[in-house]
Amino acid sequence: MTREQNVHTWGNQGRSRGRTRPSPPRAQARRDSRARSPANSWSAQRKSQARQARFKLLPCTRDPQCTRPWTMASFLRSLHEYVAPPPPPAMEALREKLPVSPKHPYFPSESPIVGYLANEYNTVELVSLFAAGCAVIFSLTYVTVKRVRPSLPVSDLSTILWFVLCGFIHLFFEGYYAYNFRTIGGHQDLFGQLWKEYALSDSRYLTADSAFVLCMESITAAFWGPLSFVTAALIAVDHPLRHPFTIIVSLGQFYGDVLYYATSLFDEGMLGLTYSRPEAAYYWGYFVLMNAFWIVIPAILIWQSVRASSRAFAALKRAEKLLNGGLQNGHAKKAQ
Repeated sequence: MTREQNVHTWGNQGRSRGRTRPSPPRAQARRDSRARSPANSWSAQRKSQARQARFKLLPCTRDPQCTRPWTMASFLRSLHEYVAPPPPPAMEALREKLPVSPKHPYFPSESPIVGYLANEYNTVELVSLFAAGCAVIFSLTYVTVKRVRPSLPVSDLSTILWFVLCGFIHLFFEGYYAYNFRTIGGHQDLFGQLWKEYALSDSRYLTADSAFVLCMESITAAFWGPLSFVTAALIAVDHPLRHPFTIIVSLGQFYGDVLYYATSLFDEGMLGLTYSRPEAAYYWGYFVLMNAFWIVIPAILIWQSVRASSRAFAALKRAEKLLNGGLQNGHAKKAQ
């Protein structure tokens, strides 16, 4: 049988029996290798676990033969299994390639910290240096503003001091973290040691796989840092845009801080992950108190700016009514 007859015969048989032509050996080998790859096997395993977890979330009231009890505790355990998938093989391979982290004081204790080095300064020295830096910023800002506007109200002066401090912290301190987040565990400069000190209350800042913290700090450094300086300047010259900028920057700070608290509390409550050391000074002092300033003060500033904007629009409406009324009276007198 010739080659043309063989192809014709095979095609007729395939059409008559509903078969398709088998794939070439190389294509079949590629499909087999992809099917046996760890990523595909992990994906199939994850899908199976997700289906089982979704089944566990439902009470078995439709099946009379089901003896599985359904309680709130079992529901939370099943939800924990569903929302906490195991890390994919790619992440496990990445962690295996990273250098082994020396023993560190952060929680969880098994968290990988690349190139970790213990701080050279102690807690008192680092807190004192941070407070001294804030005092220098306040002093220079106070002297500069008093030269520009000696009769500036105390409330406006306090707001300017706040936004200037926020600008330095957001742009330089948090920008330092966003730029060096991969290797910050081994930095021994002042900002690096300050971040390692603060990370005792939130170890997500020293692990390279904390996406939320990195994105939040990057946005804060890129937007709220420069805009804080702009807002302080607008308040210093009493520009009409001071209140819109105050609302925008304060709302961004408030929203980011709420998400920061919420993600940490979710991981602790639902996933059982604790990022802070058990000492009260770290959790209540660093994590709660230090971040609470960016909830309380922005909320007050938003309320003040909204109230001032409301009064301004109310005064504008009254002026328009008086102006329209005067024009109507003038036309009436001319008509008489």
